[in-house]
Amino acid sequence: MISYKRSQMVYDYKWTAASDHDNPDVRNFPDDRLLNREEGYEMLHFINSVAKKYNWNGNLSSYQNLERALKNGTVPSNIRSPRKIIEFLQHQNMQF
Repeated sequence: MISYKRSQMVYDYKWTAASDHDNPDVRNFPDDRLLNREEGYEMLHFINSVAKKYNWNGNLSSYQNLERALKNGTVPSNIRSPRKIIEFLQHQNMQF
């Protein structure tokens, strides 16, 4: 399985940590951590985490479709926890 790369992302993002608790070196997303859809490292890590969890075959369009769904409002912006985002995608039967 390949990983989604920064250079392949559809949207432009900030790539800086806003504070100590918003650290780009953190590699896990606990269920209580909220996804910041403006931070590139958080989006990139979340998308790759979803791909790994669901054993995607590394199809670039799948990664980009998930990114678009998160950014364009398909996944409502008030749904921010990784667990809730995944539940929403599953409930909507969204395929990537």
